[in-house]
Amino acid sequence: MRSFTIASLATAASAATQIPFFIPGMAPGNDIVQPVASIVKADPSTTIMALACPTGTSDNSECPWGELDMTVSVIAKTEYAVSVPLAQVGFDCTSKKDMTCTAMIAAEFTDAGMTGFTQGGDGTVTGTTVYSSGEVFFQTASVTAGQEKLSAAAGAGESGPAKTTGAESATAKETSAVESTLKTTGSAAAATGATPSESGASPTAAKPIGASSAAPAEATGAAARFGVEGVALLALAGAAAMHAL
Repeated sequence: MRSFTIASLATAASAATQIPFFIPGMAPGNDIVQPVASIVKADPSTTIMALACPTGTSDNSECPWGELDMTVSVIAKTEYAVSVPLAQVGFDCTSKKDMTCTAMIAAEFTDAGMTGFTQGGDGTVTGTTVYSSGEVFFQTASVTAGQEKLSAAAGAGESGPAKTTGAESATAKETSAVESTLKTTGSAAAATGATPSESGASPTAAKPIGASSAAPAEATGAAARFGVEGVALLALAGAAAMHAL
């Protein structure tokens, strides 16, 4: 029945606009239903979309996308910025020769195994890892709302040269937005004494990163990769996923 459901959803979505995006650790054959997308904003260089589960799927078991309010920005088709304010998680992946991913997460949700992360003064920790081209597998979102925004953006791009805001400007804005979200939610929780569950995130018996906070901010080893992929899984399935790895 589940295979039939997935096949039916794939057939129904085949006529929709497909937007590829990247999330660390998502390999082929994971049997996860691909998300649907509502376009929040679109211009010739940047598409911002909110992800959700297709109608008829169950959250978590078949489709993790609808568990948290996840927003993905595709910038110049080479950068993928993800923000999940409810889980106080964000990450940014840039594709050149390889894919470089930087993950940001509120310090209280980190795991002791997340070596290669650096403690910030704003209540967040940051880690970076690099994926070779053979390790990069894209997910696909089917647009179900906001198609007119994509059409308008495409028309604007064809009518003349795009304004020189550039992908770097869009990238800076998205990165700033993610960092601002983490700082705001982290500060609010600290000021009110709220627990993770009270501040809107899944409860977890998180451990401090301890000695790992002194590690370099950029690392390509297995430990750092565990951390970056763990943050991605956290964004998909809630804080408990970090401890289920």
